[in-house]
Amino acid sequence: MLALVVLAAGSSSRMKKNKLALAWQKGTVLETVLFKLDKLPAAKKVLVLGHEAEFWQDRLVLPGWQIVLNPIYEQGQSTSLVAGLKSLAEDVEAVMFCLADQPLVKFESYALLVDTWQKTKASLIVPEFLGCQGNPVIVGKKFFPELLKLTGDVGARNILRAHQTEILAVQLDDVGICADVDTQDSYEKWRKNTEIL
Repeated sequence: MLALVVLAAGSSSRMKKNKLALAWQKGTVLETVLFKLDKLPAAKKVLVLGHEAEFWQDRLVLPGWQIVLNPIYEQGQSTSLVAGLKSLAEDVEAVMFCLADQPLVKFESYALLVDTWQKTKASLIVPEFLGCQGNPVIVGKKFFPELLKLTGDVGARNILRAHQTEILAVQLDDVGICADVDTQDSYEKWRKNTEIL
């Protein structure tokens, strides 16, 4: 079975404010991402929180989701990835790791990646847009031990670099997989273009 893990614990250090709480469409950046993911078929859905966790716990209503708190989120993204992974049951076969600061990713892109895993059971699935390898990525159980050893501010990219020949690339017509809102400029840029993408 496939699980979803949304990494939403970071402190938004480059933005200087909580980027996930910024307005996006009818809600916030994070709520936009969760709204799309909530419609996907997945055995387990996990949201990893850290920075301003109480704000989100008070605001979000997420039936069917498990919220995992990462008290050491300041040590880097790897700590949230590991926290999410450790919350999963033994029978989970793969995880789709989703970034909370990518509100532009289309629901159809998420759905196609899930469908690709269901049909192939590939251990590493990565979306691509015009040569850019983006997110979310799907990582199979065979690589869980390597993921659990990650430290610092790194995600699954280290695993992908080490196993390039095992990657199944999925071509998508979706700039959103390579677009995040790490800075005020990128937020303004992508929000302005939301309606035409």
